[in-house]
Amino acid sequence: LLGYDVAANEQLLKKCLGTIKMCQNKTGGFGGDAFELSHTAPTYAAVLSVITLGTEEGYKVIDRPALYSWLLRIKHSELKAFRVQTDGEIDTRGLYTVLAVASILNMLTPELVEGVAEFVGKCQTGEGGIGGEPGNEAHGGYAFCGLAALLILNRFDVIDMDAFTHWIVSRQMKAEGGFQGRTNKLVDSCYSFWQGAIPALLYLIPEIEASGKFGTDGKDSTTMSVEQNGKTKDIINIKSDQFYDKQGALISDQLRLQQYILVCCQFIEGGLRDKPSKRRDQYHTCYSLSGLSVNQHFGSVVSEGEDMLPVVWGDRKNLLERTDPIYNVETTRLKKGMEYFKQSKFASTHAELLAQYKESASATA
Repeated sequence: LLGYDVAANEQLLKKCLGTIKMCQNKTGGFGGDAFELSHTAPTYAAVLSVITLGTEEGYKVIDRPALYSWLLRIKHSELKAFRVQTDGEIDTRGLYTVLAVASILNMLTPELVEGVAEFVGKCQTGEGGIGGEPGNEAHGGYAFCGLAALLILNRFDVIDMDAFTHWIVSRQMKAEGGFQGRTNKLVDSCYSFWQGAIPALLYLIPEIEASGKFGTDGKDSTTMSVEQNGKTKDIINIKSDQFYDKQGALISDQLRLQQYILVCCQFIEGGLRDKPSKRRDQYHTCYSLSGLSVNQHFGSVVSEGEDMLPVVWGDRKNLLERTDPIYNVETTRLKKGMEYFKQSKFASTHAELLAQYKESASATA
């Protein structure tokens, strides 16, 4: 997101790939560390890290047939959702991470996705949001996972989209500009992505009317060009002394969210935090920047028929690289990785993947 190419540093690239290799299990999937059980969350992180590194050497680290076989083994035969690990819990987080990994690696088979969308539908609550499992309270992280999963599946018939939209617009707090994760909770910068990316996901659904109207006084905004990694980009730059409550083109207030992240959550020494009085950490730094990128790049429509321009509050140097709101990976790296795994030399059907896994398992037995 900051424009640094890890792959250009050979020593750092080697260390990154070495760590990822160490965490992969022969029976499929990745653990959080060496000798740990495979789990959907570190598997998701490992695959996204490989995509972010963007090298063929990294792509080849992933044992796709073994990973596919493991994903099938952790799918619950009755609920049709996925355990996060062997004998682990079943929730929308595990479901999303499985679908994200499978779709990136071109192994989103009918056998893998059968019944999955219906499980998401059962997790919608009376509030309109989505919980981790049926009967749970609606929660920002699970709501993102549920909707992102439905986008991957292209299934929007299983939840009440009007109720869901009402729930998400109620989670952005007017005073702070940031998002809360649940009703009656405090804002938290990590929800700048988990909640803040949901309006961008809604924007991507053709059947849903989920766009606001971007409008500022011409004295407060300027269309300008900026240099970013050797490329020139046009942006709409909003002066840093403007703290108005005007919406961007999404149904959330993009500018107010940018202000919360940049003004309230940054440490002078570097890094970002949950909220003022909290300590900085890697998790909140990652998801604050991810949310900032989404709210800069998505939905910034100047007028009908024109291209989308990033909306950047404050210094033009605040512009980040564009992250994909479904997968949270820089968009050009994501496209490159997905195109690589779509090559005909890779197995992509249920039968082919299982046959390759059995052949490999027999050879190493």
